[in-house]
Amino acid sequence: MDKRTFKICEAVHLGLDYYYMAKNDRRTLTNEDYELAKRILPTLPEGWYRERHEWDAAKW
Repeated sequence: MDKRTFKICEAVHLGLDYYYMAKNDRRTLTNEDYELAKRILPTLPEGWYRERHEWDAAKW
């Protein structure tokens, strides 16, 4: 999953209407983003949002 798709799914999962691609890069979710998330979220394993990614700001 690429970063943009992850961020969209994460925002929809958390009930937000926006997501951040970078520190000061806040993006409002579009109808297409919601549709994408609705298709992908049911296919993701439990705990998917806690997985580590190369773009994560936090150090593990």
